[in-house]
Amino acid sequence: MSIRQRLYPNLDNNTILLMHCTDARFVYNLGLEQRNLKAGEVVLAVSSAWRNTLDEVALTSRLWR
Repeated sequence: MSIRQRLYPNLDNNTILLMHCTDARFVYNLGLEQRNLKAGEVVLAVSSAWRNTLDEVALTSRLWR
C-alpha cells in the first residue's frame, strides 16, 4: 500500500523543490557513473551530460543569490 500526497507549492517552494530535484538527479547520475567505471564498463557521452548538469547547477545557485 502506498500513500499519495498532492503538493500545491507557491513560487518560493517551487524553486526549492526544483533545486532539490536537480541536486538529487546530479548525485544519482554521479553515483551511477562511478559504479559503471568501477565495474569496468565504458560510459559514453559523459562530457555532454556533465556540461548540462553543471550548467543546471550554476543556474540554480544563481537563484539563491
